[in-house]
Amino acid sequence: QRANYAWTHPIMSTFSVLLNIHLISIALSVGLLTLRFWWRYTDSRLACARWTRIVPPVVDTVLFIPREALKFE
Repeated sequence: QRANYAWTHPIMSTFSVLLNIHLISIALSVGLLTLRFWWRYTDSRLACARWTRIVPPVVDTVLFIPREALKFE
């Protein structure tokens, strides 16, 4: 029987989780930036919506935290 590698090496599991959170945050950040640019380009009302001013800094903070944690892995 093969041992489950993630359970026998918790550091690798932590690294994988942090890396995945970081990569997903990158995708969200780029996607939101592109979407906000398109909304401004087309003069959409969504460009001035409250959530479009709140969500990007939250995503960038989530992007920053795993990056700093990965430095210590």
